[in-house]
This record gives sequence, C-alpha cells and structure tokens, in this order.
Amino acid sequence: MTVFRQAPVRARNGEVGYGNENLTHEPVDTGSRIVMLCSTDDGKTWNRDSRVVVDASNGSQNLNLAMFSQTPCGELVINNFRWSMITI
Repeated sequence: MTVFRQAPVRARNGEVGYGNENLTHEPVDTGSRIVMLCSTDDGKTWNRDSRVVVDASNGSQNLNLAMFSQTPCGELVINNFRWSMITI
C-alpha cells in the first residue's frame, strides 16, 4: 500500500487533465489530493481500481506530505499536510 499527493497537470492555458505527459505538475496546487493505492505483488504493479482519494482538496489548500502508519491492532493512520492558500 502507498499514499501520495496526486496533483492535476496543467497547460499554460489552465486546462486541467491527469496523465498527459505534455503538461506539468505544479509544486503548489489547490487541486491536489491525497490518494491511496494497493499492490498485491509487493509493489511490482499497482491496481488502479484500488485507488481511494483519502483527502480531497476543497480548492483553497495544497495537500502534500502524505504518510501512513499501522497501529498494533492493524488499523491504518493516514496523515498529510494542508497548506492554506491565500490570494494577495
């Protein structure tokens, strides 16, 4: 299992998409989200159908630094950092 920041890729004209290699990710993006994926073969492949958005942006914060830990009883604790975005 892994958790990570997934951010939209944006063209210079502001077009949003996911997976377009001609566009780039911005280091700070209010459209970012924290996603969890699972693997059943020790990380050799990742099941896209297992993708869960753990924390979705509300459009005013950049989500980043996702991490998780497992408690002794088996529960997962997922943590991430929310950067507040202020327009000046």
